[in-house]
Amino acid sequence: MAHLRVRHLLAHREPGNAIVEMALLAPILGLLLAGLGAMAIVVQAQLGLVAVAEEAAQAATYAANPAQAVSLGQTRGQQVGQGYALRNGSLVVTVDPTAFAPGGVVRATAHYQLSASQVPLLGLAHLDLEQRHAEPVPRYRSLGGTP
Repeated sequence: MAHLRVRHLLAHREPGNAIVEMALLAPILGLLLAGLGAMAIVVQAQLGLVAVAEEAAQAATYAANPAQAVSLGQTRGQQVGQGYALRNGSLVVTVDPTAFAPGGVVRATAHYQLSASQVPLLGLAHLDLEQRHAEPVPRYRSLGGTP
């Protein structure tokens, strides 16, 4: 009996039902897809910042002195940022060489700001992303020469 009732309901559907259902679901699906795209852009930028901070800190460990460590780290961080399409001009790479010595640590911080024009659904706001990394300076190396 229930099988006949389902068959009867399917046979007597109104012709415009599918259009109405699609009209109701299309904005929801569109919003879901836009949100997924926005998430992908944010994740890509965050992963780029991870690489920028790691590369900046590693490049700084090859320097001969703290001033050169800052210069090498910032230059390398900007180069890596270009490769990860962090190109809106807001990428800031800072290198902290206070513990720069054999066996010490060099710290790098990468900061990037995603604007509303880059991320759908962000509105008029912006999103600040930051990543930090600490890289050990090799213990058995000479700081007097070039790498």
